[in-house]
Amino acid sequence: MWSKLKPLSNKVLRRFERGVQPTDEWRAKVSPDDVRDFGDRNGKRAIGSALSKLGKYQPYYNILTSKIGQAILGDALEQCNFFLLKIINDDATAADRAEYRAYRRIIDRQLEKIYSYIKIVDRVRGK
Repeated sequence: MWSKLKPLSNKVLRRFERGVQPTDEWRAKVSPDDVRDFGDRNGKRAIGSALSKLGKYQPYYNILTSKIGQAILGDALEQCNFFLLKIINDDATAADRAEYRAYRRIIDRQLEKIYSYIKIVDRVRGK
């Protein structure tokens, strides 16, 4: 039964267990020169699309770079792992399983948007 549930990635858990603090080098930055070079490589239309997506996903990325966002996401990760342990130990009720799935969906959706933002930044920067 619990074999269908996938645990959170260790990389994500380690970041929040260590209390990763945002720093300037950790932020994904795009300079005007990066945008100009991206436009030269891909055209004006690609610039508009990339900037639109960056604007759309930036609030989700800011979750990782703010202390309050880290605290909220960290609490959600803790709760998710609490319920996962109950499921693994066969101590979970149907409500516990439902809560695990809900937390898991919330975390997955947020991380998917954050990773999309980072991928777009890397594409614009030419990495």
